Amino acid sequence: MIAGIIWISLLVVVIGVWGTWQLVQRQAWRALVAFLVLLALGSAMGIAVIAGLPALPLTSWVTRLFLPVARWLFGPTVP
Repeated sequence: MIAGIIWISLLVVVIGVWGTWQLVQRQAWRALVAFLVLLALGSAMGIAVIAGLPALPLTSWVTRLFLPVARWLFGPTVP
């Protein structure tokens, strides 16, 4: 459970910093997408915690869901 929380927290920080940089660079549509991803992550974590589930552990469905979004946002830098 702790690993899942740390993983999601790091992801939130990276996306938040990247979204801010996109706003500075005047690419507001990418910043909006980053904000929507952060909103979805926060909602999913909140629901998981309320339901008594581990907060989004690093499982295959999390990887399958967020890797394509990360590749689309960050381009070829994502493995």
